Amino acid sequence: MSVIQTLSRVADQIVKVSNRALATVQSEEAPAATFEASKECEVANQQRALKKLGLGPASAAWQSSDVRFSGHTRPQGQPENWGELKQNLVTYLDGAQNRRACTRFANGSKGYALLDKSGEIMDATRAIENYRAPGSVTVSMHGVRPVLKNGEINPERNRTPFWDGTEPHGLRTTAEFVELLRPHLKAGDDAPIFLNVCNAGTESKGIVPAADVSRRTGRYVIAPVDSRVLGTGRGPQLNDKGGEWRVFHPDGTSELLYKPTAYPGWEKGH
Repeated sequence: MSVIQTLSRVADQIVKVSNRALATVQSEEAPAATFEASKECEVANQQRALKKLGLGPASAAWQSSDVRFSGHTRPQGQPENWGELKQNLVTYLDGAQNRRACTRFANGSKGYALLDKSGEIMDATRAIENYRAPGSVTVSMHGVRPVLKNGEINPERNRTPFWDGTEPHGLRTTAEFVELLRPHLKAGDDAPIFLNVCNAGTESKGIVPAADVSRRTGRYVIAPVDSRVLGTGRGPQLNDKGGEWRVFHPDGTSELLYKPTAYPGWEKGH
């Protein structure tokens, strides 16, 4: 069988799996506000298919046992109840973005790591402590901006993308960040990591801190992309217009979780 025929058969299987997943998501109750619902990520599935066939730049690091197109094996790091949990996370984020009352979820918080050491009681990183992401280990810390105020790329951001709020030695590499986080991750648990960290999912010169955290921990990581985060008592809001929340997978793929239709912080500042 030729490579083209093989790719064609794999593509057909991907479409079938994606359609079943989409039908499941659409049948679930969505938040009252209008928003872009999270769907099965066809791009991520296509990336996995190419890796399975030994094609593409990441194929050398691919573990073929992590994917079976029959659907009997979950992608690496995917929580067992991902379908339900993903919808709850969308509800959580949509409510926070639109400043609605807090929702009580059946799958509550799986832990909280406040890695901000500034000691400031009113710091925005502390605001969501009593209303954390459902079914996830919530982590609050500062993220280093990828672009400086003068519009130039921040040369230090990729080396030390995390900041604990202290001077002059509070900047942390991703490896150091993960070591600070590990005591908060229970062995054998598959709960995703929710990064309440500005721009943790934003790419700069090919580097995405959240993707690196996912690779190092083997877990799904939820992070803001192209936006700062405003922590509030009703959850984290994306502050910058065009920002979104994505889920980063240990295999190097990612999927859209939630993209707002309104950005209260940006609109207030403009």
